[in-house]
Amino acid sequence: MKLFKLKRIAAVLASAAVLVNTTAVSAEAETIGHITILGDSISSGFALDEKDKNYGNWLGEFYGAEVENFAVMGYTTQDVLENLEEDEVVRSVEKSELVCVSVGANDVMHAVFNDLKNISPDTDSQTEEMRAAIEAAAEKMEKAADTASGNISVISQKLCEINPDARLVFQTVYIPFETDDPEYQGLISMLSVFSGIYLAPINAAVRADEKIMYADIQKKFKGMCPEFTNISRFDIHPNRLGHLVIAEEIVQQVGLDGEFSVIKEGFEQLAEDVSAIDAAVVSEIRSLGEGQFRPEPTEPPTEPVTQAETKMREAEIVEKENYTVWLIAGGVGVLLG
Repeated sequence: MKLFKLKRIAAVLASAAVLVNTTAVSAEAETIGHITILGDSISSGFALDEKDKNYGNWLGEFYGAEVENFAVMGYTTQDVLENLEEDEVVRSVEKSELVCVSVGANDVMHAVFNDLKNISPDTDSQTEEMRAAIEAAAEKMEKAADTASGNISVISQKLCEINPDARLVFQTVYIPFETDDPEYQGLISMLSVFSGIYLAPINAAVRADEKIMYADIQKKFKGMCPEFTNISRFDIHPNRLGHLVIAEEIVQQVGLDGEFSVIKEGFEQLAEDVSAIDAAVVSEIRSLGEGQFRPEPTEPPTEPVTQAETKMREAEIVEKENYTVWLIAGGVGVLLG
């Protein structure tokens, strides 16, 4: 009887060992060998020098993966949907373990572009002309944001149909309008408020889609746009460091090991003034460079909400038909006060 029991225990232990070994092999096999990049000028690496790496290049180096980048400057959500009808793109998505998408901002910008491009370069009149242009295009921008929000879900669904096993990472749209230059403070602040309102539905759609992981670049870049973008040159696109930060955030979301030294060495090379970057962001990037992922949040963040943030949230739920009236009547001053 004792011998029988010992044999059963041995059998159970052997089975457990096989299970553990299989699990370990499965985890090790969970790698990324091919990446597809889709979207707009952010994903295409617009404004970088030819020798500079965009976030797709950084991801390729981190995972040791082949990267195919189909992003095009100016692409909207509709363009990405049409992209997904092309054989070359479909084949790339089919063999990818990771698909990254940045899109949505151009949907809104295209609605107001013609009204903005003729604005006077005279600083004294820019703010009023900009406000008038946005007021004139408010309805079009609102409609474009709603359309883009709906298309986000369609894009993610289409990607799931093409490759149900791929990891899908969409980026939230960051608000680049930040400056310490008093000459342009009024203009930049106004653009920040307006873009925040009209891009909010797109970011909400990205965050709400359960089919995807989202890299919250809007949160990551908030307060850091002078360091992570070219906004000081009136160019909203990420700079070299910004692309590394986007890649780092995507790696955090995916949660798979790679060549961590790529992040560490890249940050040391590109972050010229670490003191200008939020300390929490610096710590997070350096920890990842040492192979430590960001811990999963155990409860909702309890960071204090500023008065300006509270009022911004209130502004975002104002009835749609009252957006323009509220802003032109002094909402900008209230929000920034």
